[in-house]
Amino acid sequence: MGALRLVYERTHHVVVSISEPYRVHNFTGVSLAGSADGKKVKSAQDELEEMFQRNFGKSQQARLLARDLSDRLHERDFREEISKQAILDVLDVKFMTQATAAWLSTMVPEYALPADFKVETAETGSGFVFVTGLDFEEINKFYHRRVPVSHSSVDPAYLLAHVLTMRKEISYAADGKSDVWLGPGESSILQARVDILANRISRSHSNINTFHDVEFEGRTFREAIDSGENTVSDLLTLLEEEETRKFKVWLASQPNDGLLIKEYDRAVFQKSGWTQRLPFKLGKICTFAGLGVVIDAALGSAGLATLVATSLSAGSDIVVGAS
Repeated sequence: MGALRLVYERTHHVVVSISEPYRVHNFTGVSLAGSADGKKVKSAQDELEEMFQRNFGKSQQARLLARDLSDRLHERDFREEISKQAILDVLDVKFMTQATAAWLSTMVPEYALPADFKVETAETGSGFVFVTGLDFEEINKFYHRRVPVSHSSVDPAYLLAHVLTMRKEISYAADGKSDVWLGPGESSILQARVDILANRISRSHSNINTFHDVEFEGRTFREAIDSGENTVSDLLTLLEEEETRKFKVWLASQPNDGLLIKEYDRAVFQKSGWTQRLPFKLGKICTFAGLGVVIDAALGSAGLATLVATSLSAGSDIVVGAS
């Protein structure tokens, strides 16, 4: 009826693991080069024919069925950028910790994660390392109650393969404007990826808003222009200034999961040595006492800064000057 579009993946995205001297992994593509009896496989049609004959016998009917099916297939191009994107996924330690925990809780719910479980990953130049501290022998005792050994066993490469599959399927689904169909394990990894991204977006907005409130007293460039106080030309001039360029370079160098106001404090105040000289219990609270309400609201300190500032007479010249 023309309602079904078949896509065939001849070159598969896979995990390659080697030891030199420690275990490193990488993502690449492999395809079938020949059959067990030495017959070369050069196309999707050859591969389908070999597969049909292996499963249904070397008959003319099996050969014709394979060719008929291959004529209706669209062969999927191998995309190397998927491997590169998957490597970036793996190097995201927070995501990998959450994704590994999610996959195990879905596929091996009997296994209890170690206390303070965390995944560590790092790029070595010849691949990446993936360290978990998991007891794979214990994991497989539970896993093989449902999944036979002949199918698979859980090890670092197998966990990485599911991350690669998740990245591959969402990439191809986006290109083909189709739904994403994943098994429960990969679905849990995809959910972890989405959760991490959503949290970072939310945190980014909150981080920027807090920085505006503390450093610029809540003012934004948009408000200044909309009110007529400044023009777009004024803003462009500001953006071209040397100090602005330095500030933008500094912003770009900050960690994705860092707290902007804390990093700004380190960059500006610590250079002068002021924060080291101020008594910790009193000085650091007094420094922000005048903005206690803003800090409380943004950081959820339940009125601590405001309360302490009030008890220290926050309206005094000393505290306002420190602010």
